[in-house]
Amino acid sequence: MCKRAVIYLRVSTEEQAQSGLGLEAQERACREFCEKSNFKVAGVFRDEGVSGRIRPEEREGFMSAAAAMKRGDALVVAKRDRLARDREVVVAVERIVRLKGPLLSASGEGTSLDSNDPFATLFSHMIDAFSQFERGMISHRTKAALQSKRSKGQRVSHQLPYGYKAGADGIHLEPCKKEQKTLLRMRQLRAKGLPYREIACALTKEGLLNREGKPWQHVSVHRILIRKAIAALENGN
Repeated sequence: MCKRAVIYLRVSTEEQAQSGLGLEAQERACREFCEKSNFKVAGVFRDEGVSGRIRPEEREGFMSAAAAMKRGDALVVAKRDRLARDREVVVAVERIVRLKGPLLSASGEGTSLDSNDPFATLFSHMIDAFSQFERGMISHRTKAALQSKRSKGQRVSHQLPYGYKAGADGIHLEPCKKEQKTLLRMRQLRAKGLPYREIACALTKEGLLNREGKPWQHVSVHRILIRKAIAALENGN
């Protein structure tokens, strides 16, 4: 009798979801694995543009895949990192899947039809740990790169920091006189000990409106005042 398998696919960014990049390759790998392993594909489910840090209960595609599994069915993924990159999330996923059947990777890392295989268990834990380490390193490098840009007075996103505008090259920042006036007033009021809510009210009463020409909200004032200094422009002040 041919065994059944449910395929689960995931991509982590909206760009991948819209273009389909990664999904086709994952599905192809899973189908080839199922064919070689004599599995009948009972369904293919996707989570498009969903971070691997999202818990399984919050993933529509994964929960649909789990619901489609019958007892004894396998859940097949292209690689274990398609499940998640955090060990805690992987454990939560496995807890749901193993109520019905084995979790298998088309790449073969740390999965086995025998759920009690100690070598598969050990290897899967190692793979998950390295995956989480890799995600941490990417995050660390990204933060370091952004901090380097900030220290050089360069923009780090499409949203310009309040008090500044893009320079002629579109990369470096330069002070915006109008916003700098408001920013200075913000700091003066804060130096007097005023709460953020009172600062927002005071700025609005003085006609110093926000970038959109609307009254200030205390959350915006708080976010601006706790922002890290742009060293190349503010000299740490």
